[in-house]
Amino acid sequence: MDKFEKEITEKVVNELKKRKIKQIQLIRLCREAGVAISQPDISKLYSGKKALNMHQFAIICKVLKMPMETFVWTDSERRREDFCSLSHSSMLHDAGRELAYYAGKYYFYYLSTASGEDKILKGELLIEEKGGFYVSNLILDTGAADRQGTKIFKKYVGRILVSSSLGAAYLIFKNEAIGEICTVCFRHRKYSVKSLECRVGLALTMSAGEEKVPTAHRCLLLYEEISEDQIDELRPWLNLIHDNISIEKDTLQRFLEEEIKRNPQYERQIRYIGETAAVREIAELSIENLRRQLPLDRSSYMGFLSSLYRKACLVRNYKVTQSDDVRFFELINSIHEKESG
Repeated sequence: MDKFEKEITEKVVNELKKRKIKQIQLIRLCREAGVAISQPDISKLYSGKKALNMHQFAIICKVLKMPMETFVWTDSERRREDFCSLSHSSMLHDAGRELAYYAGKYYFYYLSTASGEDKILKGELLIEEKGGFYVSNLILDTGAADRQGTKIFKKYVGRILVSSSLGAAYLIFKNEAIGEICTVCFRHRKYSVKSLECRVGLALTMSAGEEKVPTAHRCLLLYEEISEDQIDELRPWLNLIHDNISIEKDTLQRFLEEEIKRNPQYERQIRYIGETAAVREIAELSIENLRRQLPLDRSSYMGFLSSLYRKACLVRNYKVTQSDDVRFFELINSIHEKESG
């Protein structure tokens, strides 16, 4: 075999050995993939006595769930062509069942990162398997228009990666037109596809707005689009909110009086919230305590929280927890209930 064939065969065999795929396992995996490779041929491949032919190369790449070009490119070409290569990582996964949960079309909502703007922008995200990788395409509506009145969209392409050991998923995007790279991180759990209909993520943009400054913000991925009338209900939740709500005590008292008028049957419980808050100049309320103190139905409670967050002194919180996923899920359900009701 020539030098090129030898290099490719060595790379493939090294990948098989790194994954601890033994010869007998490879024979079975190839058979399950639809092509049989004999034991003598496999033995010669592992011992370096024979080069892969094109047919064997293609089926083993399919078994490994890795594109053929991964083994064809040189290291320098791979660094240049693939902005997120995983060929040497055993902890990050870029194909297989770990990522199959995320395949599909999502609606993407986030607060504008431009200075002085307070509007929710949206886009469409498509995650699909191509050539052994799960790739993503994101089209964002910037909310702006050119001089002719045509809407301005930003287009991103990228990859989705998963770290099972860290319980994290990463969307890594690049926009070739403006030279931008941004990421979205969210919690990874092996849920069914149905359970992924609502996910909250933490987005990092390295050059946001006119000032081109690093900015972190929350974003929301939904399977179903929500109406324009309901988008504004997401606003307080897309801020970097905290589990503890800080609010000026006078503002809290006015807010509670308004809530008593809306829910007079719960006057005692609402007044108790004001009495138990850790009041200094700023009142501090615990989300978990509020849920126990107010016997409102889910939709009414999420509306109460949304109103309270609007009046709160926001404390930046760069975390996305399981509670965030649950609350966003409840919020979206309450929005759908209002629309259907």
